[in-house]
Amino acid sequence: MDDPTVELAQLRRRVAELEAELAVLRPSEAELRAMFRAMTDVVLVMSRDGRYLRIGDTAPDLLYRPSSDLIGKRMHDVMPGETADFFLAHIRQALDRQRVVSMDYSMPLEQREVWFSANISPLSADAVVLVCRDVTERKRNELLLQDSLRQQELLRAHEAALLQPRPR
Repeated sequence: MDDPTVELAQLRRRVAELEAELAVLRPSEAELRAMFRAMTDVVLVMSRDGRYLRIGDTAPDLLYRPSSDLIGKRMHDVMPGETADFFLAHIRQALDRQRVVSMDYSMPLEQREVWFSANISPLSADAVVLVCRDVTERKRNELLLQDSLRQQELLRAHEAALLQPRPR
């Protein structure tokens, strides 16, 4: 039978080691928490099969549904199949290639269309981190610019038609 005094001493040593490790990790954890609080992007940890594993508390107003409705569920459980398939294809591509994959997409949120630019980065062999930035304003400006360019082209065509000599 083991000596309880020796076991107690070993336990105390192990507790002291764990406390020392915690003391080293606490500043890093505080730094990471501060960085996340400063972020305005959606941050998700997803599995290969599209299951929501973790959701950063960074932009709850930009989530498709509240975090509590998503954690543990698969994308196919909470969004249209075609949309879930689109995300899964990019998630699997990032995992298969083991590198960052970027994509742009839009989602209906509270009666409006919100555009995102996302980076999907492998976290492990079967999980990724998605960082999704709201680029709605940029997209809106791009669409306005495209519309303006189309209108300019139409005006040029009309101007050219007006400058053509008319047959007599």
